[in-house]
Amino acid sequence: AANLTFANPSGANPRIDLVVVTPAMADTDSQSRTVLVDPVARTVTPQNVFKTTNPVATLAVVTGTPASSPVPPAPPAGAFALFEVFVPTSASDSTAFGVVPRLFRRAPYPWSTQNGIISGFVPQWDLSVDPATTSSTISFGALDDCKVLIDGEVLETLGVTLEVFQDAGANNPFASAAATHWHKPYYLYAVGGRHAPQRGAVLGAPVVIVESLVPPLATTGHPTSAITTPRGTTTQLGAVYIGLGAVVANSTRRLACVQDAEFTNLTGVTLIGTINILEHVATTANFEPFDVQAPPVVPAISTLVRAQLLSGSTASTGVAVAPDNGAGTGPAIGYGAGYAQPFLPSFTFAGAEQLPSAGVLPVNPGAPKFWVATGAGAGTNAMLIVGFEHKVRRLHY
Repeated sequence: AANLTFANPSGANPRIDLVVVTPAMADTDSQSRTVLVDPVARTVTPQNVFKTTNPVATLAVVTGTPASSPVPPAPPAGAFALFEVFVPTSASDSTAFGVVPRLFRRAPYPWSTQNGIISGFVPQWDLSVDPATTSSTISFGALDDCKVLIDGEVLETLGVTLEVFQDAGANNPFASAAATHWHKPYYLYAVGGRHAPQRGAVLGAPVVIVESLVPPLATTGHPTSAITTPRGTTTQLGAVYIGLGAVVANSTRRLACVQDAEFTNLTGVTLIGTINILEHVATTANFEPFDVQAPPVVPAISTLVRAQLLSGSTASTGVAVAPDNGAGTGPAIGYGAGYAQPFLPSFTFAGAEQLPSAGVLPVNPGAPKFWVATGAGAGTNAMLIVGFEHKVRRLHY
């Protein structure tokens, strides 16, 4: 046990200090022994020698520099950082400090080099806000036991609320507005561990959440390119993908979503205006392309979307939808003219009725185009995309 002394807090800005350990050796149990100093002349002399050498460790505090967004100092040569200590502005005593570990436990084999969620880390959006005017907040339950594996290190939140930050520049989902007709999906990452130790220090969590447009690698969950953390540093190995979010169409507001086991479901997707609609006026009974004002944005990791068919005009029978063949020239093989099996169940509507037909539709993220076929009648058909498959990897041990 050791008592450590920290410098007084700054009156202007917070800072981050490091608690470091420096390994060394301590010699003990000195004894006098006769030592042969010249083997040719056979000369001997008494000398004191140590019978025992023990490892020791010296703890110390490295004081950081106060700043509005403080960063930790570098450890001295030969020392290892054990903890980051967030020292708030004008803190009255150490009970106001936030402590974040810098050394984490390695998971046992076979998880020692893997990534993924062990428990928790389910995003929760504020569903009470109007997406037409208000940005929804996102949080992770304070009582949820959030535990994640990042490159073989187990990081646990210990029941504290996680802080949410945005990636920098063009990778910030809210830096530019989503398309007029479509909500814009983006990716959520848990960031922390030895590759990207995070402050999370105000709340004492070793993990922060970063919202980014950079898609994840399907094999590891790491981002495909570096993302920016709250420290301003970039990382790939220190981040792991944990879910999807979305930006409200034609805005920079965060959309309220609901994430279940397989899909992130978009709220507020309606026929108001032209948001999230594919429309088509049937001219033949064969598959024809939807009239797309702008192709829908589909996450790179999603091969399925939740979709809903609606109608708003002339009577029509047997509406069916198929995904693109990947070349933009027609529906997927086996779902063109002469094939009766649609991906979305067909339905019949009459007049201005809106009878929904909902289902899961395969999609090529590189060619998010859809084709529609209508039986009798030439009704106007509309399709909404109401959810994206998120493919979050979860581990159990």
